[in-house]
Amino acid sequence: MKLRILLVTVWGLFWAAPVCAGLNPEASAFLQELGLDATSPEVVAVADDNIDGKTLAKIAAKRDEMGVKRFIATRTFAHAFLKDPKTPFPPADVYDIYYLSKEETGFIGQAIGAELVQAIRAAQQGKTTP
Repeated sequence: MKLRILLVTVWGLFWAAPVCAGLNPEASAFLQELGLDATSPEVVAVADDNIDGKTLAKIAAKRDEMGVKRFIATRTFAHAFLKDPKTPFPPADVYDIYYLSKEETGFIGQAIGAELVQAIRAAQQGKTTP
């Protein structure tokens, strides 16, 4: 009977405080303080990202509100952009190149550069780009 009570208690605690796999309980709690859901698809998708030692858990441990928001926005953008280069950039106040890998910076830079060249050529020919 005691074992059953213990198992029910542990099971209840497990479901009472959902924590994203890549985040510790303290980081999840800090995200909750910011009004962010640690189990949301956006957070889950970037929770295990590690950019030169920078992780969401480490930023949250420092209680860096803007860092957390910038990390999530930038990493969400990077994931989406690598799948579809037409993905629009997030707002400048939350996008931070600091949270991109060197490879991502190069890929995004090339894509933007190619788009810029196309726009310049179109402008030189008197055309507009869509």
